Amino acid sequence: MEINKYLLIILIFTNIACSSTLNITEIQDLTKTRFDSLSIQPAIELYGLRIDIIRQTKEEQVNDSTILEEAVSYNFLGFNLGNGLFYDLNDNLSLRVDYLLDVDPGNDFEVAKIYSKKKRNKTYKSQNGKFSIGYRHNKKAYDKFQVENFNDSLCISYGKKLRYSIAMTDSLTKLTRSDRVLDEIQMKDKNFYYQKFSKRVDEYKLLDKTIILDDKYKITQNENGDIIQIYKISKKGDYLRFRIIQDDRNIFIYNDKFSGKKIIKDNNKFTFYYNDLIGYEFKVIN
Repeated sequence: MEINKYLLIILIFTNIACSSTLNITEIQDLTKTRFDSLSIQPAIELYGLRIDIIRQTKEEQVNDSTILEEAVSYNFLGFNLGNGLFYDLNDNLSLRVDYLLDVDPGNDFEVAKIYSKKKRNKTYKSQNGKFSIGYRHNKKAYDKFQVENFNDSLCISYGKKLRYSIAMTDSLTKLTRSDRVLDEIQMKDKNFYYQKFSKRVDEYKLLDKTIILDDKYKITQNENGDIIQIYKISKKGDYLRFRIIQDDRNIFIYNDKFSGKKIIKDNNKFTFYYNDLIGYEFKVIN
């Protein structure tokens, strides 16, 4: 039986872009600047403002002849790894938009995502704990959720209904829904964290300047500290998935075929490219 596979819109543009590459000469001639040291710290990213580096996917059987491949949803919980890198508990690795824009997600903010086709433009706004998304083609902003912060926890409500709560202590970060624990990060020491399941334990640690994300990925820096290297862990030998380099204005994320992403920073905004194709611009709205 022949099976057709379709990608959701969120993946289509990325795959089209993979047919081209970044500017190889620009990468090779870049005057690289050093990154900060790698680190690992439990963190929360509520708003989905991320640039995917590795996005997990899953297949859903629609009918006998169609399988739909879709992106795995983001998890609120994960780890800040330094330099804006965020790894969530669904194994999605990304670069945080708030880091690139120097926005504090704990305070009120408003940012715009601008496409070449203006009707796709969006605004993301957090004010007094209420997070909403506005669309250019509709003057009404759609409220997504409300966040209430307490000393060592926060609650997330959709409409008037409490949906999630996140508790945070020095040794534990826990996500619950209706009194059911969804995810829990426990600390062994300041550079070693783990998740306990019934039949396994997932470990996340910084060891000898290398971040090890359970048995899935390993992140290192070169000796000069100006290249971040992301490896897929494999029994047959770890293999390099992506390199990240930067100068004062540009960030490149690319594989061994020079296919990837480019970010051009400019004060309170940045422009994002899929290979040589412009994707969108993010900017802070004052």
